[in-house]
Amino acid sequence: MTTTTTRPRGVILHVLDLRPVLATVPLGEGESADVAFGPYAICDSGDTLYVICHEGVGWEITDDCPFDLGIYVARQGFMAIAPRFLATLTFDEVRVLPRGEEIDLADLVRVHNDRLENNFRTWYRTLTQAR
Repeated sequence: MTTTTTRPRGVILHVLDLRPVLATVPLGEGESADVAFGPYAICDSGDTLYVICHEGVGWEITDDCPFDLGIYVARQGFMAIAPRFLATLTFDEVRVLPRGEEIDLADLVRVHNDRLENNFRTWYRTLTQAR
């Protein structure tokens, strides 16, 4: 079985701080907003910007392909099952989001099954070739 310690390492990303986006969500009494599949991390190599989630699903963000982020809203004690809002973030908006800690791609993508492992390997190849 694959573990994060047996994966190739060295692709360092930065965790995106999505609090500024979540702060714009209109909430009712006792509600909170969150995103699914987080954390999200960013690879910014100058002209190219990638966002990847913990499932190993990712996107190249361009002017023609913005980052669509589903935002879930739930009352305390309940779980949201579908996004209530969609934040569409442009290349420039994603680039200026605050960034948190560094994280290796091997640690970002969770270990669960072959699908996630294939996602990890695809992004590992893509990002090591982009350097």
